[in-house]
Amino acid sequence: ATAKNKSSMPERLVMRKLLGVRILLIEFGGELSDELLGVVERHQGLSRLLVSWVDLTWIRPARLASLLDRLTGISLIGTQLTAEQLLAIFSNCQKPAEPWRRENQGPIRILSLAHNDLSIIESKLMASAVNKLCKIRMRNTQLPTQQIEAVFTSTSITTSLQCLDLGHNDLSSVDPALLARAVTKITEVGLRYTRLSSHQVEAVLASLDRNTQLKKLSLRGNQAAPQAEPKLLIEAVTSLEEVDLAFTKPTRQQKFAILQHLLANTGA
Repeated sequence: ATAKNKSSMPERLVMRKLLGVRILLIEFGGELSDELLGVVERHQGLSRLLVSWVDLTWIRPARLASLLDRLTGISLIGTQLTAEQLLAIFSNCQKPAEPWRRENQGPIRILSLAHNDLSIIESKLMASAVNKLCKIRMRNTQLPTQQIEAVFTSTSITTSLQCLDLGHNDLSSVDPALLARAVTKITEVGLRYTRLSSHQVEAVLASLDRNTQLKKLSLRGNQAAPQAEPKLLIEAVTSLEEVDLAFTKPTRQQKFAILQHLLANTGA
């Protein structure tokens, strides 16, 4: 074998071991080396890449963004992504799907960028990219109000989103009516620890009596939730498939009203 063949031998062995793999997970303590990244780029059967708490700043922005063309799901949690890398990722998310792609190939439909600073992304670009995805998780990404409202404005008009997670971002200054309109367009919404005001919580809960796509809602850790009228909380609990009110400290009156309603409607 030539020197070139010898140098590529490890990559061929790695490719052989990963031949049947559809989802590749690399967590804290692991490493996404240049060799392994090359395997990911050439792997025809791989559909999702999940990387958590691994430094990816060394990857060229264009190379990182090109993975979105090959995979349907990418999770890059706490990977210290640079402004250039994020710009490339969000720009790529806007690309339309080519009709020749197989079902397990891109364009990207599921994206998680949790625990990366996304505040540098231009609001219009973020709104356009996010609403072309199926699921996106942007938990603890330092989103300013302008970005969030741009996403919600686009969502309220038209969206492909089925799941949106904005947990651990400050949404306290977002317009309550806009928040409520956007939430009703999405199947699953995560708003845990987002510092929602009582007006925002009530606007969201009140919107559930209208035509809504929402089935799962997390209000975990929002201390304003207990200030909502018991009737609104009852409607939310009974109309949705899943409601997370953990660490909101609902009042005794609210707990009693919800329990009484549930018992009355189950015939207990």
